[in-house]
Amino acid sequence: MNLAIEYVLRKERIKKMLCLPCSLFLTHDKTKIVITMAQAYGPRTLIVKHWNLVESKANEPLPPFIEFAVQPEELFSSDKIVLKDYQLLQFQEEPFITGLKQHSDPAHGAIQEVEYNSCLDDFLNTKTHKKVKTEWLWESFNETNVPHIIKSQYADSNPDRQRQTIHYYAKPIWNMWEHWRKYLLNFNGPAAELVFASLYGNKPKPLPEPSSMSYYNWNGPFSNSTSGTSGYFYISRS
Repeated sequence: MNLAIEYVLRKERIKKMLCLPCSLFLTHDKTKIVITMAQAYGPRTLIVKHWNLVESKANEPLPPFIEFAVQPEELFSSDKIVLKDYQLLQFQEEPFITGLKQHSDPAHGAIQEVEYNSCLDDFLNTKTHKKVKTEWLWESFNETNVPHIIKSQYADSNPDRQRQTIHYYAKPIWNMWEHWRKYLLNFNGPAAELVFASLYGNKPKPLPEPSSMSYYNWNGPFSNSTSGTSGYFYISRS
């Protein structure tokens, strides 16, 4: 496990970084459920929805769901969020890119803070993880909402090219897919699968072997011998 990820998990600082709304992707046997959490209009209630993908029906804009009200202090303990016997989609790590900070750069200021927050956002909700979540959701959508006559036009099993086919030749279905993404997938902040990983007994998927010295699995001061740059890793969102 990446040492920075291990740090935020062990110190439970990742819980303080959770942004609402967010979604969790869960499986149990052949059941696939998306849990979404959002702030209700009232100040002391969270709205939690269980979207049952297996019971989705063609031409319905969204999967059926059950809605619950959860108190904010129960966010990490409610049995409406931490479901027994369900398996949480594993968070996909990526190495943190180093070498961006030069000795000649100005002291840490507003611009550097924006850059740092952008890097941190990508680190806690990686492109790889976003892609895995997209394909996980697409699998259910494709099975339920795309007619066989259109599937027969797929050039291969590549999900990106499948979606391109839908985008060009089946606009109503594409619009429905965009609806699914809006309500079940496209949320900001750290990946909820990382935030809730310890509660489901999950460990993030290990990093691949680094291909070059531009990536470094680190915690604390670092140096990059190939570029002569140095800097520090820190977590600030308390």
